Amino acid sequence: MMRLINIALKPLRRKVRQLVSRGVVTLIDPNQLMQTLQVELLKGEVLDDVEHFEPYGFTSHAPGEPEVLTVSLNGQRSHTIALVVANRLFRLQGLANGEIAINTDEGDVIHFKRGNHILIDAMTKITAKAPNVDIIANTKVTMTTPHCDISGKLTVGETIAAVGNVSSAAQMSDATGSMQSMRDIYDSHGHPDLNTPPTEKMN
Repeated sequence: MMRLINIALKPLRRKVRQLVSRGVVTLIDPNQLMQTLQVELLKGEVLDDVEHFEPYGFTSHAPGEPEVLTVSLNGQRSHTIALVVANRLFRLQGLANGEIAINTDEGDVIHFKRGNHILIDAMTKITAKAPNVDIIANTKVTMTTPHCDISGKLTVGETIAAVGNVSSAAQMSDATGSMQSMRDIYDSHGHPDLNTPPTEKMN
């Protein structure tokens, strides 16, 4: 009797064993509507066109041969999907309880740290493209850079305090007038001196 039961349950046991598997990713096709993978699960068991289910708004192309966790629906290897793709070589370590981070194998990091601190660390360049960019800070914004280029108009609603010189290739003006108008007034008038005749006007 038990032999007959074991024979009857053998296909079910096989399906249960094949429900969840782990393996390695050998190829990634990121150009499909649903990213597809080639994975190796059991030794020598290679599956093609395995769909990788990613959360809405997030996608990645893991480098190297990352690990994969798969589910075979109804225990059928022909209907296997990938739930998680991970590469332990590049996981950012040492996060505090509650912190979140996004990172790449090149070292770029967006780290949501404790204390409402967001760290953005790009090894080479940060590009922001938007019709409007609003930066709202209750205290101050600090930029540490040897050179800052702004290609468009700059409007400042408060005092500008400069440690170094202020120079301009065009006119510099204030609420009274331009620097050129002040030069014109200065150059065109004379004024008396206590010991000498009035100074001459500039030509």
